Amino acid sequence: MDREALNRVKKIKMCNMSYLHPDGCKFSEEKCNHIHSYKATATEIELLKSVSRETPCHNGVRCNEVICLYGHRCPYTAVSEGSMRGLSCTMGSQCRFPRDMHGITDTTPAKATKTGKR
Repeated sequence: MDREALNRVKKIKMCNMSYLHPDGCKFSEEKCNHIHSYKATATEIELLKSVSRETPCHNGVRCNEVICLYGHRCPYTAVSEGSMRGLSCTMGSQCRFPRDMHGITDTTPAKATKTGKR
């Protein structure tokens, strides 16, 4: 992934809900801290998906929202040496992901969920 392009998209501060969720943002642009009116390219939208996954889901690893935009496992590289080996990531104490969202290797959904849409 192009880290420079990812950082550029982060600086735009697009609203994840407005650009990525089918229902959009529940706040107006005046009440939301992020941009709703930027004309994003398809590439920027794909990068925004990665940006949103860097924010831990408030439901944690047990999230069952079909259209969840947020991260369910830490996206940063695991520490492979030293006292934190296998327990943490390169972000260390600055990581926003809780301990149970680290070291997840099985990314297969536990079960399929019906959405009511066909």
